[in-house]
Amino acid sequence: MDIRINTNAPIPKLDILYDKERRSKYEYFLLHGGRGGGKTEEVSRFLIINSFSDSGHILCTREVQNSIEDSVKATLEHWISELGVSEWFYITNKEIVNKITGAKFMFKGMNAGTKKDSIKSIKGLKYVWVEEAQSISLRSIEKLDPTVRTDGRMLIFTYNPEKVNDAVNSLADFGDLVCNIEINYMDNPYCPQVLLTQAERMKAMYPELFKHIWLGQPRTVSDAYTVLPYGLLKRCVGAHKKLAKLYPDRQWTGGHAYGGLDLAPGEEEKHDKNSYTFVKGSVVLFSDHWQSSDLGAIGRKVKREGERRGLVRLFFDAVGVGGFANGTLKKLKPKFLLEPHMGGSKVFGKEMPFMNTGSTTKEGVITNGDYFKNAKAQMWWNLRLRIENTVKLLDGKVDEVKRKDYVLCFDEDNPHLEKLLIELSQATYTEDAAGRVIIDKAPGDKEVELEDGKKKKVRSPNLADSCGYAFLRSCKNGLKSN
Repeated sequence: MDIRINTNAPIPKLDILYDKERRSKYEYFLLHGGRGGGKTEEVSRFLIINSFSDSGHILCTREVQNSIEDSVKATLEHWISELGVSEWFYITNKEIVNKITGAKFMFKGMNAGTKKDSIKSIKGLKYVWVEEAQSISLRSIEKLDPTVRTDGRMLIFTYNPEKVNDAVNSLADFGDLVCNIEINYMDNPYCPQVLLTQAERMKAMYPELFKHIWLGQPRTVSDAYTVLPYGLLKRCVGAHKKLAKLYPDRQWTGGHAYGGLDLAPGEEEKHDKNSYTFVKGSVVLFSDHWQSSDLGAIGRKVKREGERRGLVRLFFDAVGVGGFANGTLKKLKPKFLLEPHMGGSKVFGKEMPFMNTGSTTKEGVITNGDYFKNAKAQMWWNLRLRIENTVKLLDGKVDEVKRKDYVLCFDEDNPHLEKLLIELSQATYTEDAAGRVIIDKAPGDKEVELEDGKKKKVRSPNLADSCGYAFLRSCKNGLKSN
């Protein structure tokens, strides 16, 4: 039977999949690298094409599959259509079957959401494709390996490495039976322009994260990433004046005045200080920090400074001693509103969309509650998103910025500017077990690399916290990704 398949040449680094003689030397195929490498797309295409010449069944699996929507079924269906072979396949809610050879695609998870050891009952299994293999456990690998007994078997693992001790790396112990291929976006001639643009943008803004996301470099066990790189912060110094020249139709220093207060009385022995930051619109104009355990004196200073600068609202840390606002500061009856904040509190706008992945399913929308562990993470990420927009506008990428007033600039006359920038660059982030962002704002005596190559140790970032509080208004209904 003459079956014509519409196809382009494969991604060069993965052409071994289509060469039966070359691939027959291996049983395990570790295809790893960063985003945009085309691993998932090429393996989908290969398995569809191969199913016309091989009747071996194909298990498409991952560590956790709670529903068929979690699987690669939609990607396989896309390639059946793209290759022009839809008439040769039966497609049901749970399976895909090649009408010519009887090769069957099955979709099962290795662990949660599936029956215990359900993969052991599969007969005629020759091909296994483990997607998101960086998440697979050693127990699942040990369970999977003896299940595939057919001669000429192929176990394909596609993944973006997460950590150096990912369990999938243990497969390298099989030596000559392993085909190990690293592939990244620059190796994929079909990588769409939108991804190329995203990669270059992250390379410029967050080089350490670029290496992990786009080059597939694993994190070490203790890796954490900087929320606000010092180099980006420096670019935002005086940015409001530069933006005023680039875009004279906008008022970059307009808007209401807000303040942020971080309290630390009684902590002199720890070198902790009370800190205050004043902003107008999107510009940080003034910061100050001082040691004092006199709540009355602190309250009077804050009231005096706030009223002199025309504050409409003061956000402050209400944890511990910060709770004094219900007493001392409130009794002073300032002419601005007081808004206490607890960083460990629940996420603002928990159900509000933060990011859209492009998928049309419900899972395609990532909410603030999905992305952030708590309000503290949102507070720091708010500054990060603002800085991203500022740098894009400075670089003339105005079409990439939807909210042109959502920026962050620093006035050069701020007397504590350098200390503020150093403290802001101190915070790091990781993810919890659910993939939500966690902020570590004081990771020990972290060393921050300055412009001249020198490094400086920083402690508790009181000024940085007060700056975060001053912009907290943007978090109240949840954040939106850039």
